[in-house]
Amino acid sequence: MNVENIVVFDAHCVLCNAWVRFILRHDHDKQFHFAAVNSETGKNLLEKAGIDALDPQSMLFKEGQRIRTHTDAIIRVLTLLGGWKKVALLGRVIPSVIRDPIYLFVARRRYRWFGRTESGALPEAQHRGRFLH
Repeated sequence: MNVENIVVFDAHCVLCNAWVRFILRHDHDKQFHFAAVNSETGKNLLEKAGIDALDPQSMLFKEGQRIRTHTDAIIRVLTLLGGWKKVALLGRVIPSVIRDPIYLFVARRRYRWFGRTESGALPEAQHRGRFLH
């Protein structure tokens, strides 16, 4: 399967699952696919980006051959979602040297602040084909 747009996320993170649900709700063109960090696809992409799959501190977005992480990944996803371009543009105004440390601060505390689920993300039936193994 040749999938162009893949969001790699922590399926045990409540905040990360909310992000995936947000994308699914706004992705009318069904252009995004998803891979949990502990899936084979997720592990391979994290390794390619130099991110520890056992302790991922970043969301990863693969678009074609390009891999983005941290806030660059979020901004690109929002841009591709269409109606969120203005929000993404606001994010670009702030340099990544300021955005990314804030992102990492939240990422390190995501379980404590937002919670952790042991069951991981369970996609609804209409979205199951968009989740990669």
